[in-house]
Order: sequence, then structure tokens, then C-alpha cells
Amino acid sequence: MTSEDLRVSRLGGQRFAPSMARHLLARPKPPRLRPQDALTNEEVLDMLTGDGLPPRIVAEKIKKASHCAFDTSREALKKLKASRVPDSVIVAMVRAS
Repeated sequence: MTSEDLRVSRLGGQRFAPSMARHLLARPKPPRLRPQDALTNEEVLDMLTGDGLPPRIVAEKIKKASHCAFDTSREALKKLKASRVPDSVIVAMVRAS
């Protein structure tokens, strides 16, 4: 099978100019997630203590976040509890991890 045959078969048997075939076969790149886009333990604490947001809203924000980078290790969970983070928020963090 030649590369031309492969291009034709991948395009459903239709023939296109090589430049058009490259365009049709190109896969869109997924958006890059920057580290600053990820929700972290520190941001959750800041939302609860610094911003004074209710736990219900913070938990919902966690559920809707596209990317989370929570530390849900045993030590981190102990620190969250010591910081008086409500169980509903911690559960949302664990589920999002």
C-alpha cells in the first residue's frame, strides 16, 4: 500500500489534492493546560478563608474545574482538616483527583 493509497483510504476512499489531504488529516491539538490553570489545595484554602466563599460554592467550583492538581495524600488531608476545610469540599477534592 502506497502513502497515496493510505491517504485515500483514511479519507473514506475520496481523492483530494495532497495539500487538502494534509489539512483534512491534521488532528487538532488539544489545548495545553498550564500549571496555573489547575486548582490546587492552596487555592481551595484561599477561596474558603481569603475570599470567604461558602463551602457549597467551592465544592461546585471543584466539580466543574477542567483540571485539578490536588494533593490528597494522607498528610495533605490532615492539613486540610486542621485548616477546618469542610468535609464536603475535601470529598469534592478527592473525587476530582
